[in-house]
Amino acid sequence: MITVAFSSHRLEAISLAERLMQGHRVVVLEEPPDPKLPEVLSGNSDPDEYLLDRESAFPKFIRESLTVLTRLFRAGVEVLQVEPYLERLVSIHEMFADGLPNERVLSDPVLRPVYLAEKEATGALLAYYEASLTARFTELAEHVTRFAKKDADRIRLRDELRASAIAELDNPEKRIYVEAGYIHRWLVLALKRLKRDVTPVFVLREPTRRFIGRRQNLGPGDFLTLNYVFRGRIGPQKELLLAGRSLVYIKLLKKEEEPPGREPFPHTRDETAASSLVSLLTFEDCLALYPKVRGLKREEALELTTRYLERAGRLRGGSPLQ
Repeated sequence: MITVAFSSHRLEAISLAERLMQGHRVVVLEEPPDPKLPEVLSGNSDPDEYLLDRESAFPKFIRESLTVLTRLFRAGVEVLQVEPYLERLVSIHEMFADGLPNERVLSDPVLRPVYLAEKEATGALLAYYEASLTARFTELAEHVTRFAKKDADRIRLRDELRASAIAELDNPEKRIYVEAGYIHRWLVLALKRLKRDVTPVFVLREPTRRFIGRRQNLGPGDFLTLNYVFRGRIGPQKELLLAGRSLVYIKLLKKEEEPPGREPFPHTRDETAASSLVSLLTFEDCLALYPKVRGLKREEALELTTRYLERAGRLRGGSPLQ
């Protein structure tokens, strides 16, 4: 039995994830193997030294997660790191650091698909960054759709590789908890195709339902990417609209890690409210708004977007983010 738990790297998700993990014999993390982790979990190595070696945009999340994993490990739960795509990507970087040519990587049937997928996605992302300096809004939104398509190809490959590795761990005597980023929905389908008994769960489903009545929040960029992952057909106008909304959406989100406080789910509240807000925007709205908000701080962008929608008669009572 495999539980695939979708979540994000937010502090507010950790306690909910721990409750789910406790009902399993094995916890599979979404990261490449690190020989130092078992030493840390067993108490034979300093956690602070382990954390110093890891670069992350979510350092507080990693620290708190390590505390939870140590608790589970000492209670008899097996903790594994399984992420073949990233493991192979590390090998590719090491080969390049050693001065080996591209042809050496391309000639390797294991590394070649990862190299090509990463090259395509990274190239599209760099093109977007370059366009963001000078391009008109419509052209910039088109770059968003191009990157989302390449990212979707990368996500599918990553999930297929991970599903194959997880399937090898499966047996009737084990209950396996699989950590998965919320965008990796293809993983469930890939496991089912391998005839595995898999149950998807959404770690933040309860607070998300409280805020928007659904089990999972997807920003417009996430929705666009998942449409490409599953090869959906929503039409070019809807794709462009989602891309345009995503450019405004990212300006409305808090970037810093915020621990639970008076609001136990601050990021879930933030992200669901931002999704609800940009869902009121047409492409023409995004075209008008983005040049005004792109250089603003989050609070300023939020205020400007709120005033815009109030003047348009589509929002009353202020933004839910305030």
